[in-house]
Amino acid sequence: MLHRPRSTGPAGVATVRSMNLTSVLTELIRAEGQISRAELATATGLTRMTISRFMDELTEAGMVTETVKPVRPGARGRPASCATVTPGRRFALGVEVNANSLTILAVDITGSIIARRVFVQGFAGEAARRAVSWALEQAEHVLAEVAARHPDSRLIGIGMALPGILGLDGAPEIINAPNLDWRREHLTTVAAFAADHGVELTIHNEATVASRGATMPTPVSIPQPASFIYLSGEVGLGGAIMVNGENYTGVNGRAGEIGHVCVNPDGPLCACGATGCLEVYLGPKGLRQRAGLGPTASADELITAWTNGDPAARAAVDTAGRALGLVLAATINLVDVPAVVVGGWLSPLTQILRIHVHRELVTRLVAFDPADIDFLAAGDGMLAAARGAALAVIADHITRPEDLIGTTAPPAGV
Repeated sequence: MLHRPRSTGPAGVATVRSMNLTSVLTELIRAEGQISRAELATATGLTRMTISRFMDELTEAGMVTETVKPVRPGARGRPASCATVTPGRRFALGVEVNANSLTILAVDITGSIIARRVFVQGFAGEAARRAVSWALEQAEHVLAEVAARHPDSRLIGIGMALPGILGLDGAPEIINAPNLDWRREHLTTVAAFAADHGVELTIHNEATVASRGATMPTPVSIPQPASFIYLSGEVGLGGAIMVNGENYTGVNGRAGEIGHVCVNPDGPLCACGATGCLEVYLGPKGLRQRAGLGPTASADELITAWTNGDPAARAAVDTAGRALGLVLAATINLVDVPAVVVGGWLSPLTQILRIHVHRELVTRLVAFDPADIDFLAAGDGMLAAARGAALAVIADHITRPEDLIGTTAPPAGV
């Protein structure tokens, strides 16, 4: 709830206006349907006059549609008008290039996917570089599709999700992405694409934004659960930490690399160059190999083999579950987070991994009862990173509502 503090300078008025408009937009999106001006005033603590000014502005920008509620027979007073966020008027692109897939999503400010392109195939090294160019071509198709469906739509930004260590200060650069076979890869073509469309590009770690895309229905939702460790398994194994609805990313934005926590110093070589990393045992690539399955086998195929008592599948899951339990116990003891969400290719395996994880938690947790640790499967894992990258763009713009709406100066008296 935002209230107007005293302010005498123009900057103060503009700042307060921006904060209040952010509050109104947040409540409109959070309503996930119709909400009246009176309800907005109550939810935000703003006066009805201020709400009316903002609603007139949002309606004029085409971002909100207002309809009159039907009046019950015999009811007195004026019929109330209800507002709904207009689908597709403002949207962000979310792009994910991973070692086994390419995803481009258009996501509007409610968090709804309004257009998509998804391709499942292998990308690494030079193929991954070509995939970036291909992603930009496909992004043009997605933009054309949105324009056809929503002629008055406007792109507000592009978020890109990649599995690797990112450059500092938002630079469009990947320092190291072992599963893409990239070192010091500059994403100048993507930055140029964004500039050509008059928007900003933001680069994100795949697991970090997937943790949001998998748990947030809208860009202003509180993730459910609010605090958790996220595991993202597609080819390798990524991770993220969510604390009270916010990603903990560390000093340089690189926290969460749970896949490269050492389980066994004498273990197999990992793609990162170290030995015995959790990724070697739990990453989908390593898990398939240990289970004796082909490189494109699905999680369901592994579950079937495990259910049928296949010795290799049983051994692979047992080893992976124990390794995961060891790492999760240490991580939970360290960061004090009482839930784990499993996403991506690994998500369907949550149930069969649980018993092995629990066994380690029982003997290794210090401050938690293992029964209090939620071990959950994320839904729609393949789209989570691209959707999360788009949600990050939208959330940033909601804090800068003038950019989102297209206004630069507050109307007189607001």
